Amino acid sequence: MKTKDLSDLRALSKALHKSEEQQKAISQKKKDTPKVLPDGSNATLEDYLAAGEPSLEQKFSEEPPSRRKQKASRDYDMVVDLHASVIQIPSSVPKSSYLAYQIEYFNRIMEDSIPHKGKRILFVHGIGEGTLRSALISELDQRWWTCRYQTAGQGGYGMESALLVTIR
Repeated sequence: MKTKDLSDLRALSKALHKSEEQQKAISQKKKDTPKVLPDGSNATLEDYLAAGEPSLEQKFSEEPPSRRKQKASRDYDMVVDLHASVIQIPSSVPKSSYLAYQIEYFNRIMEDSIPHKGKRILFVHGIGEGTLRSALISELDQRWWTCRYQTAGQGGYGMESALLVTIR
């Protein structure tokens, strides 16, 4: 055998040995790195099973606990923005008829929601001169008199810019 062949074999052997060491280091690092679960813990499923944890579905749900709390604390089921730019009033409707279109849109939402007793809808009407707000209150008093309503003072819409309607 030639010396050149032996040196090539030694280099190849060193490269393979180095590669194996790198693979071991990577696999050890993966083992040492704890997996963090949605609840902030790094326990494994086996740990919970061994401890007899009753709420496994909660601990391993895809949704973090902070999101669950936000949804539970919300005091309305649906938000409907009645601003003309949001409800996409067709360009063929003249500006003088915007209010009638907004009221018609409000009535459609109410008709769709009547079968869902207890549903709470936040209607955002904006601050402005109060024309839309007074028209909505008039509709609620005359047509939707079984439903309760109140000024919504939270949710980032301003104290007087939204009505919270409860379907009854």
